[in-house]
Amino acid sequence: FLFGGGARMRRHGQGRALTRAAHLAVVYLLVAWWPQDNLYRLAAKHDWPRQAALVYTFNIPLMIAGAVVAFYLTRKPAQAAGTDD
Repeated sequence: FLFGGGARMRRHGQGRALTRAAHLAVVYLLVAWWPQDNLYRLAAKHDWPRQAALVYTFNIPLMIAGAVVAFYLTRKPAQAAGTDD
């Protein structure tokens, strides 16, 4: 999906910019998962500065990426020019 998913996503009829944003969001979700999980395990539970840095570094971008993917999935495909529907 990381390398060929963009072409498959374009077939759904969304705009180029939204498709690219959604593909990059999914790539970020897939790539960031492992480092985030490991860094949380290495951080002490009461190390609040490190915990806050992890939240701002990973969780907030993960939520934004999730919102982009949700927006992509809930949009109706663009109508092809010249079709009546």
